[in-house]
Amino acid sequence: MNQLAKEKLQAIKSKLILEQPFFGNLALSRVYEEDVNVPFGSMGVTGKKLIYHPDFVLELRDDQLRGVLIHEILHLALDHLTRAKKTYIPMLWNIACDYAVNLMIQDIQGVSLPPGALLEYCYSGLSAEEIYEKLLEEQEQNESEGGGSKNDPYGDGFRDFHGEVTSEEEQETKRDVVSAYECLSPQERGTLPAMLERKIKELKGGKVDWRKFLRATVTDIFQRTDFNSSRGNRNYLHRGFWFPSLTGETNRVIVVAVDTSGSIQGKILEDFLNETESLRKLADKTIVMSCDAQVHEVEELNEYVDLMKHIHFKGGGGTSFVPVFDEVIKRGLNPECLIYLTDGYGEYPSMTPNYPVVWAVSKDGISLDGVPFGIKIRLGKE
Repeated sequence: MNQLAKEKLQAIKSKLILEQPFFGNLALSRVYEEDVNVPFGSMGVTGKKLIYHPDFVLELRDDQLRGVLIHEILHLALDHLTRAKKTYIPMLWNIACDYAVNLMIQDIQGVSLPPGALLEYCYSGLSAEEIYEKLLEEQEQNESEGGGSKNDPYGDGFRDFHGEVTSEEEQETKRDVVSAYECLSPQERGTLPAMLERKIKELKGGKVDWRKFLRATVTDIFQRTDFNSSRGNRNYLHRGFWFPSLTGETNRVIVVAVDTSGSIQGKILEDFLNETESLRKLADKTIVMSCDAQVHEVEELNEYVDLMKHIHFKGGGGTSFVPVFDEVIKRGLNPECLIYLTDGYGEYPSMTPNYPVVWAVSKDGISLDGVPFGIKIRLGKE
């Protein structure tokens, strides 16, 4: 493995998280794999992996490498790897997708593209499908006139590899996209490409199952075994960002908090706790708290204890989320994550914690934009 290329990628990802946090968060969620045989000798994406040629990484300027990472992330976020019709010519679809995302990148400050990247302003505002149809028409016209296609995929300039995606990877990517969006304030998101905003609104409109979303979110936190949160930089963990260090974690703790002010009860509570049961197997210990304006119960459970039978979920008064976070500090806990079931109406801490927080907000609860930090999940209708 080329250590210089690996270190350069890591530095670029770290800078991207600060300058373009939405794309940076998604870039950090990829698995990076060096491959000197990657098509076009550049970079490419599959369902979970970002594949790169080390020489390609090393020859790019930093702003160009940031642009290429965003290029690959946009392919995933816009479902380009799964949207192609069976009748499409694969390479022509690849080119159409490249035109679509490169035009979006032109409007992002501080990034650029490698020489020869496919860029035609006549395709501005068009979807990859619309661009494909225009390219196909041009190609057929050129061939009928006896000329070659001007869209030679092996011509000079930046081209990238688009791999395959499993159905599970597709759902996980959708979860990652919504999570990266929801864990940022509108100011932190900045101005995202309009087509990407539409895609995210579509995903937020109910096409992502909240159970899978919650499960994938927490599982992803625990699977980051090459990122040690006790030694690494935890300043961004509450937003779902991880900076790397070298060792894994032991004695892993999940904190599950339930808002017992009166709005969370019945089937919502039962469904949430049933889903939480499967997540407890990831941790060595689960600490469950019930809280309205104060913490009423704190129970430490292992994975074999029946949560529904063990916790009484006392409460019924006003709502403040502060006591739960104070209790975490009081007990000297350093949780892998805190999952809070609530309607979202209440007093939030003035300081964001330095560990990931996942807010599971009931379907009739507050707007997710009203939750000031953390990863937000809407518990949708059945």
